[in-house]
Amino acid sequence: MTTHDIDAADAGSVDPFAVSTIEIFSDLALPARQHIAAKIRARHYSAGQFILSNATVGRDVYFLIDGAVRVCAYSANGKQVQFEDLLPGKMFGEIAALDGGTRTSDCIAVKKVIAGSMAHTDFYALLAEFPDINRAVLLRLTSMLRRHMERVFEFSTAPVAARVRFELLRLGSVHETGQTEVTIHNPPTHADIAARISTHREAVTKEMRNLERKGVITWSRSCCIIHRVEALVLE
Repeated sequence: MTTHDIDAADAGSVDPFAVSTIEIFSDLALPARQHIAAKIRARHYSAGQFILSNATVGRDVYFLIDGAVRVCAYSANGKQVQFEDLLPGKMFGEIAALDGGTRTSDCIAVKKVIAGSMAHTDFYALLAEFPDINRAVLLRLTSMLRRHMERVFEFSTAPVAARVRFELLRLGSVHETGQTEVTIHNPPTHADIAARISTHREAVTKEMRNLERKGVITWSRSCCIIHRVEALVLE
């Protein structure tokens, strides 16, 4: 068994600066980053390539250095269910590393990706050696739990139109939290939003057009402007 889940081009080790861009390591001093850099191997992935798959066995932890990664799963009929899109600095694959179980999702390169991989044994050692890393990982896991509990509640109680609005609010909070008007560059497609909120593209398109008619949003392939953030909650 190789140390990684899917074959990829090995780009060698990473430097301490790359380590500083990873969220859970960003506050560490240079000596600590140098120590960690020696334990990470950089790997290149092409757009559309699987980095992790729940059909494979592996316990490496991954850190996204460049590109974007989609975390998703597929139903028996091939429908993709999206959990989140990761940007540089994020960690993934940590659940199997921590509990020794199977991979919980597929992680796919949305575009060209450079990701660092670390053996689960090294990851465990870092958690014991650096309390700040341990705390950052706990916060990451609790954030994931809160987000998924929120989505389960939405799927169980909210109609599709409300779920579309909630997803727009989530997208907006990534960019300009607290603003009354938010610009989302390169927004996901209607099909991608549908996969995230457990519905079909036509239902998303219908609600998007409704919001545009009301002047709440302006939507294009390259940009979505939420003109009245409060309207997504109040109307």
